[in-house]
Parts: sequence; C-alpha cells; structure tokens
Amino acid sequence: MLGPLHLVTGGFHRCTPTWDRGWHHEPQHKLYVAQRGAAFYDVGSGEQRLVPGQLYLIPGGRRHRNRCPRAFAVWWAHLHCVDPQLTAALAALKTITAWPTRGRSPVWQLLDGFFTERRAATELRVQSLLADLLADLLADHPAEPDAVITARARLAPAAAWLDAQACSNPPLLTAARMAGLGPAHFHRLAVAAWGETPHARVQRVRLERVRDLLSTTDLSITAVAERCGFGNPFYLTRAFRQRYGEPPSHHRARRSGP
Repeated sequence: MLGPLHLVTGGFHRCTPTWDRGWHHEPQHKLYVAQRGAAFYDVGSGEQRLVPGQLYLIPGGRRHRNRCPRAFAVWWAHLHCVDPQLTAALAALKTITAWPTRGRSPVWQLLDGFFTERRAATELRVQSLLADLLADLLADHPAEPDAVITARARLAPAAAWLDAQACSNPPLLTAARMAGLGPAHFHRLAVAAWGETPHARVQRVRLERVRDLLSTTDLSITAVAERCGFGNPFYLTRAFRQRYGEPPSHHRARRSGP
C-alpha cells in the first residue's frame, strides 16, 4: 500500500440505458472520470449529473442508484482507505464530490496506464495525485468529533426504526424514548448525529421509497402516495417537487428514456 487511499480494481466502461440497477448497497468508495455522454448518480441526497472531463469521488457505505439515458463512457476505480482520519472524512461525505479542475486532465491517462500496464511508476503517480486531492478533501471535511460519533451510536436503534417505519408516519416521541431521551434533547442530538431533524429524516426516506416505486412498478401516483404514507397525491407531488425539483410523473417518464 503506497498511500492512505489506493486503487483496488477498475477500468474503462461504456454505459448504456441498461445501466440502472435501482437502489443497491455499495460498500466501496469510487473514483469516476467521465469521458463522453452524461449520466446520473444518487447516493441518497438527490441525483447529480456526471459530465465529461470531471473527476468525481463517490462515497461508499450507503445505498446508491445510477441511470444513463444515453451512452456514457467513464474510467472508474474502487478505492480502499487505510487512514483513520481519511476514513472519518469520507464517512462524513453526504454527496458526490467533484474534485478541482487541476486534478482532471491527467487522470484518465494515469488510470489507463495503471490498469493496462500495472507499472510501479504509474502507480506512484496515481498515489501522488490522490494525495494532493485528498489534502483538499480533508481540509473541507475534517474528522468528526467524538461527541458526534457517540451521538450517532446512541441513536442507531432509533434511526433504524424510523427508517423501517417511515411510510407509516412513525411517532417521533417513540423514537426519542428508544434512545432514552426527551423530545427536545432527541431533536438536538439527531441534528448533530444525522445532519437533519428526525422529521426530515423520515420525509427523506419516504421520498426515496417513492422514487423506488415510481421506477420499479406501474402503481399509480395515488397508490404510491398511499403506500408511502402521504395519503394524498397532492401532498406527495408537492414534497417530491420540493426535494427533487420535478413532479413524480416526470421522474417516472424518464424511466424509459431514449
């Protein structure tokens, strides 16, 4: 291992509209260098468009979703982290990170050499580039304090219960009691641990499940609203538009895009 983050596997891939696996758990961090076309990727915080000439860090350890309406060519690599500080910084990432312009131009040539030749000199150059980029990442995403890590561990059972019951409008008081906390303390600790309020967490999970159903079933918008706890398609459409910038019908229409 030549550095805190090293390439495990990867290569060059041409994606097509079949590049849509739905939601799936992805344990690995990824490095993407988009070459041609465009694609969309979501790590739970809303879709981001991947465009040519950009270097992306895609955080792992969470649910992912990707889709490609048209052809999309990309260099990719799975990354393995061995540094505790960097591990904490990567865990704190909530969105896909687009690294600085200065890191873009040599990357695909380096990856080509790394995966086709596996020469030590090329590997060292890749490690040097990653080290420079990670210095920026650590500066922007410092390791979390122990208090946040402790809060997240304490709230883990409540978080799992809220996620499982999200579409049933779970009472937040029950979640607070699971953590042995009063409502106000639970709210404050949740914001520190999750970066969002308990209500916002429930709403986010419900809307993620709405997107799953829109993409994988032919249920009507009314049926999806009822199944996900909205009850009324008007409230679903309003919440969906606020989070994703489009109505549910537009999201579904793209499922069978060109």
